[in-house]
Amino acid sequence: MRPCIVVTFFVLLALAAPSASAAPKVVSPLESGVDANALMPLLKRGELSLIESTAAGGLKQVTMAVLINAPSDKVFATITDYPNFKKFMPNIVECEVVKTEGDETEMNFEIDVPVSNLKYTLRHRHIEKRAVEISLVKGDIKTGSWRYDLHPVGDKTIMFYSLMTDVSETSWLVKKVLRAQPTMQHALNVATGIVIVKAVKKEAERR
Repeated sequence: MRPCIVVTFFVLLALAAPSASAAPKVVSPLESGVDANALMPLLKRGELSLIESTAAGGLKQVTMAVLINAPSDKVFATITDYPNFKKFMPNIVECEVVKTEGDETEMNFEIDVPVSNLKYTLRHRHIEKRAVEISLVKGDIKTGSWRYDLHPVGDKTIMFYSLMTDVSETSWLVKKVLRAQPTMQHALNVATGIVIVKAVKKEAERR
């Protein structure tokens, strides 16, 4: 089994148990002062991660940044191509559009994980053609917040993927790991982010 898939499995399994409270919405890095153009020299070398912690040292949010060799409209079309998600997004068994109202699309997901697959519903809100805000509706995953933000750079795009998944109130295994090393929560979010941005980059550049 490939390492990146193992990491995704671990994160998804951690999310399977209820958490104490819903995660706050993640914030767009473009709205919090990040200069996307200044990141270009580093992005040409690979993906970047911005890890933000709370005053108490817990995870606030993780933001992944990646340079995609495709225009922003093609990248936006990729991250909103819901009927074809299971062809290029990792571990998706089923992805069914439940309803679309205005700029919001609600979808049912089934994710392939060992022992028992996870099922949940997400709401994707399109913000023009520059961002997608994702929130939980119901299902096996009980807490989390995600969003994509696109920054055009000529015929290329800097894509930001922000996420916050609280794994502090989950399975006994994850509790044990976090008790020994609390920053593992940061690491699990970063690992998940890397898997997602790589999948989107590969698919957008293929089109």
